[in-house]
Amino acid sequence: MGESGRVEIMSSTEYRAQYGAEREPSPLAQRPGRVDLAVEIPLPDPEGRARLLSLYGSALGLGKDITDEVVTRTEGTTASFTEELICRSVLIAAERESPHTEPEDVRAALDELLSDRDLLTRRLLGVRGDEEGAGPAGVDEGDF
Repeated sequence: MGESGRVEIMSSTEYRAQYGAEREPSPLAQRPGRVDLAVEIPLPDPEGRARLLSLYGSALGLGKDITDEVVTRTEGTTASFTEELICRSVLIAAERESPHTEPEDVRAALDELLSDRDLLTRRLLGVRGDEEGAGPAGVDEGDF
């Protein structure tokens, strides 16, 4: 029991998600006893990205045109990228003080997420093609 009377749970469990990994894990992770289960989660194909957009954006009533545009522009992205896209789209609409998210809000959010300013965000969301193997500020992932 901790000082405040709460039960303190200690855990040594760690996980690392690496979507669409094409390279070997860090040598440190390959040591015996370090990994209990490794599962490959492939990146969603165009149909999968459309379904994810429909799932995460179901309340937005996005039309076919904006859905097709997003699916085309988000090749190589993960499900978490699509989820973040919808969240940012809703926030952009809220900043406009609008109760509805419009296609322009989705485009603005997508432009923002795909911009150089959000390079680290894309890496953390598992997007391929952004200096594969580089961590924050160009530091190799094996160094942190």
